[in-house]
Amino acid sequence: MLYTENPAITAALPAAPSRSAAVTAGLGLLLMFIAAMFANFVVIEGMVIPDDAAATLANLQANEQLFRLGLASFLLVVLLDVLVAWSLYIFLKPADARLSLLAAWLRLAYSAMYAAAMFGLALALRLVSNADFAAIFPAEQLPSQVMLALAFFQEGWMVGLLFFGVSLLVLGVLVFRSGYAPKILGVLLFVAGVSYLVDSGVQLLLPNYADFAGLLLFVLLLPMIVGEMAFCFWLLLRGGKTEQSATVRDTTYAV
Repeated sequence: MLYTENPAITAALPAAPSRSAAVTAGLGLLLMFIAAMFANFVVIEGMVIPDDAAATLANLQANEQLFRLGLASFLLVVLLDVLVAWSLYIFLKPADARLSLLAAWLRLAYSAMYAAAMFGLALALRLVSNADFAAIFPAEQLPSQVMLALAFFQEGWMVGLLFFGVSLLVLGVLVFRSGYAPKILGVLLFVAGVSYLVDSGVQLLLPNYADFAGLLLFVLLLPMIVGEMAFCFWLLLRGGKTEQSATVRDTTYAV
């Protein structure tokens, strides 16, 4: 009995997920996490005092190089986000090309808004480091102008995160339905997307958000981190290695 491949059946089977795309996406997500944690929690949270513009200006002036590193880290996050959007599109395209494209476009829309918001950080840096530029405003107004520039970044990023949350919802559904990724990852990504939407939505809708910020951060931060990091490490370790599940073998038998 002769064992041969049947080209017609082989062509009918779905394309296999790309291992290289999975590793690229996973590595991009990991580097993004590290860069974003440093830029947001070490640089921004460490130097910006929301209720004290003068102290914030003093912190930025005393740690200008650190602030520059934070801005560079945010820029790196944007570039990596574009790479991740492209890699995830390739990796998940065999599961559902239209949903994969939608998730990629939503992530790119978020990246564009994130990049635009960073003009606020660039303006704050100019005000802190360039005396001629800062001289446009009276000296007593400089702390307020710096805080306004930083607020522009924060508000723009927050609006962008609404698009990011929706992209995670679509990604979660796509991963859940893919057939070659654990369904639990899809659930975790979906929950992470809901968490981003709730956090950003509450900030936009509630004027007294600061009263609930600590509680919301405690409740929502864990699902955000767990969902994205679980998917990240699965992509690095297992993504693209799972064999296609097919009920029909791409072979025929001849006597």
